[in-house]
Amino acid sequence: MAAAVALRYSVDPWLGNQAAFLTIYGAVPCAVWLTGWRPALLASLIAFLMCVYWFVPPRGAFELESPYVIAASIGYLLTSSLIIYLGHAAQTGRKEAEAHGRNLEILNQTCVTLSAELDLEKLLQAITDAGREVSGAAFGAFFYNALDERGESYMLYTLSGVDRSAFEGFPMPRNTAVFSPTFGGGGIVRVADITQDPRYGKSAPHHGMPPGHLPVRSYLAASVVSRSGEVIGGLFFGHPEPGIFTADAEEILAGIAAQAAVAIDKARLYQQAQTEITTRKASEAAMRVAKGEAEIANAAKDHFLAMMSHELRTPLNPALMLAGMLAKDPATPEDMREDLEMIRRSLNLEARLIDDLLDVAKVIQGKLQLEFASHDLNRIVRQAWSLISAEIAPSGVKVDFHLHPRELRVRCDAVRIQQVVWNLLRNAVFHSPPRGTVWVKTEPVAGRVRLIVEDAGSGIPIAELEAIFEPFHQTTTSRRHGQMKAPGLGIGLAICRGVVNAHGGRIWAESEGAEQGASFIIELPVLSAPEAEATALEKAAG
Repeated sequence: MAAAVALRYSVDPWLGNQAAFLTIYGAVPCAVWLTGWRPALLASLIAFLMCVYWFVPPRGAFELESPYVIAASIGYLLTSSLIIYLGHAAQTGRKEAEAHGRNLEILNQTCVTLSAELDLEKLLQAITDAGREVSGAAFGAFFYNALDERGESYMLYTLSGVDRSAFEGFPMPRNTAVFSPTFGGGGIVRVADITQDPRYGKSAPHHGMPPGHLPVRSYLAASVVSRSGEVIGGLFFGHPEPGIFTADAEEILAGIAAQAAVAIDKARLYQQAQTEITTRKASEAAMRVAKGEAEIANAAKDHFLAMMSHELRTPLNPALMLAGMLAKDPATPEDMREDLEMIRRSLNLEARLIDDLLDVAKVIQGKLQLEFASHDLNRIVRQAWSLISAEIAPSGVKVDFHLHPRELRVRCDAVRIQQVVWNLLRNAVFHSPPRGTVWVKTEPVAGRVRLIVEDAGSGIPIAELEAIFEPFHQTTTSRRHGQMKAPGLGIGLAICRGVVNAHGGRIWAESEGAEQGASFIIELPVLSAPEAEATALEKAAG
């Protein structure tokens, strides 16, 4: 304004008493833009008085005599006031636009940060800092919603604009009238002066802010609600002066709270996944250790079984040979022959048990050696029956054979398959009632041959149909009609499965339950076409 007056003074010789206020018109908008409307209004009034004093006749006096001068003065005052008003409005709009643009930039940067951050603590700190910056708050905090049984416990998570020590001496906020809308998911709360709000000061013991608390007049709070509807917590902002928070700040904070909820849900899922991964890795490590220990224990057990079986079998051979020789010796008294025969049968049973132990050890260790050749399954069944028919004859059980009329050629180790057959026959006879019947059937089935051994005896509980093939398993029906316990160690079926599996076949049991009888089915692959042709040529040549 002083420059405008000086400029008017410099051109006064040419203008004279005309256009006394010409130069200060242009200075008014400059003053508004640079200093604000109040200083500009004061400066324009001072400039007006100076121009009246210096350039309006009679000069050197504050007198307005001419109607023209009076009209010009009124025009200046009205025009300058309008210029000041419009300038102030433009300046205010510019500042608001700049603030809005800055807030949008902060909001955009916050969204980028939230979308990339998976650490929950860093995430919440970024949210709190962004909320404080866009709202113009002096300080802010995020409280995690962790309700106790009274619904009044919240955990302070992050702070912004103030050191954490400022809150160390105060308890966590309770479910008061001021905080309840936010912790209950009630949306944005904006109050120009919280101390004048009707909800303020209603809760004991302080009935307001406790002594030493940060001074809060302007109050702004927003609920952070997940997509599932869970209230995660609340963002709280304060300022020691009233009327700081605007509607724009409220709107932007609502956007930040919505973005925060999505980001927190994502961070929670990530942390949960990391926890599950860590737990699973720990479980897998523990399982590996346990598996290693079990494998070591099993290996030691299998080695012990193999070693002990061999050591037990060795001294039985000479005793068995001696008992047989004495029983056949004509010089042996007749009354001793029966005792020798009993000794021989007992030694044979013991030898068989030891052989079974050796076999199951080989099966478990995968060391079962097989000699494959082409054999007729019907012939193997008949040979197995010839070996045990005398042994089971005293039981009175009838064995009824239904063998397929044609040869059923399989590539197998005949001795091992024969061992499986007589094992199944002995089991079936043992579990049959006195004078019962066991059915044996062979048949071709879709590229395989099938052997079925069926009895009408004590049956197998349905829950044990798989377990019976485990080593040393004894079923709950292993007593033969209440008379005696089943012989053996419960390893015969384990050997059967190991032998059949080694031939590429399968074995399973079927039963309707206790006292419903049982069927054991074996399937073995038939000879391939080239193998069958080679077998036919061998038979023709023989």
